[in-house]
Amino acid sequence: MKMLGKPVTVIALALLFVDLWTLSLNVQPVKAAGTIFIRLDGTVDPATAPINSIDGVTYTFTGNISDEIVVERNNIVIDGAGFTLQGIDTLNSTGIHLSGVSDVTVKRTNIVGFFSGIKLDWSASNDLFENNMTDNDFGIWLHESIGNTITSNSIRGGYAGVNLAWSRSNTVLNNNVTGNEYGIVLYWSSNNVADGNNLEENGVGIDLAWSGNNNLDENPMVNNAKRGWCGVQLRASQHNTITRNIMKNSWYGIDLLYESSKNVITGNNITDSFCSVLLSYSSNNTIHHNNFINNTRQVDNYKSTNSWDDDYPSGGNYWDDYLGVDEKSGPGQDQPGSDGIGDTPYIIDGNNRDRYPIIQTPRPPPFIMNPFLPYLTLIIIAAAVGITLFLMRKRRANVPHQRESVSEDE
Repeated sequence: MKMLGKPVTVIALALLFVDLWTLSLNVQPVKAAGTIFIRLDGTVDPATAPINSIDGVTYTFTGNISDEIVVERNNIVIDGAGFTLQGIDTLNSTGIHLSGVSDVTVKRTNIVGFFSGIKLDWSASNDLFENNMTDNDFGIWLHESIGNTITSNSIRGGYAGVNLAWSRSNTVLNNNVTGNEYGIVLYWSSNNVADGNNLEENGVGIDLAWSGNNNLDENPMVNNAKRGWCGVQLRASQHNTITRNIMKNSWYGIDLLYESSKNVITGNNITDSFCSVLLSYSSNNTIHHNNFINNTRQVDNYKSTNSWDDDYPSGGNYWDDYLGVDEKSGPGQDQPGSDGIGDTPYIIDGNNRDRYPIIQTPRPPPFIMNPFLPYLTLIIIAAAVGITLFLMRKRRANVPHQRESVSEDE
């Protein structure tokens, strides 16, 4: 998937425009006569809908539902209680739609067969928790929404599991997103966190386009090669942090395309893939302390220059095909004694090299005892003994005096 020739930026913009038109079309759905509303005043409309609320705060399903639900009220809880919200997959049909609302919790719903399972438009501080979404084109879709939390949901069998468009400061945490074309998608979105999500057998685990300052941490992305492409893909995206993720059995572990720059990629395990990292017109990224193990190729690089180590003595990456030795130490690797860093650089191409390849897979630094700790311990023990002896002597000195006082009273 290398982009060749000078017009790469024009091609990239065209492709991104098509993607965004498809994913972020914001035509308001035409509401069928059976649409259920949770009104601003707290009433359920129609009143015959299988949703019960005693206090106007918690709205609980009492049976399966085959209509769309529109939420107009803030500060409420919608509890699916394990019942199913069943839809017909027509363009812009939505299982549960929150528009311009805040502090709404949606939990324990089964949502099947909509264009969007749950959609948030211009909504903030909502919580989507422990929902099961199957065979929706978009499991959860956030559009221009801020500060929402998407936690412990199961999303499978769609085009995109979680889709964030023009949205910021949202948290996507501990979700199980499997069997989709895209696991998590961020378009023109910033300052979001995707942490601890299981992203298995998706075409792309996490896809970022024109998105910056996002943090992708500790997401296992496994077996994406079975459906298509890669673990993490960045397109025209900057200042993102990609740390401690697992990319296994993908075509590419990480792609950086269309002038993606100033991203930090560190502490990731990329294994059993065709290629660890693909870079195309993407420079000024920092890539270090990653493990590249059992991949057919390590790097496919096209017109990109990046930093592949964290200087000395921190080191670079672990490459399982590195053929150098570790007999020397120091910034120039010319001092006696090994230091866990290869004596010669790992060469990627003429403009890219890991100057300090790590010989063994990076591990947490060992615990180093403070050299003054033994002396401090002795001082504390001696002080404790001295105080104890002083108290014992004082007590003995007071015993005869107490007896004399008793005798005088008698």
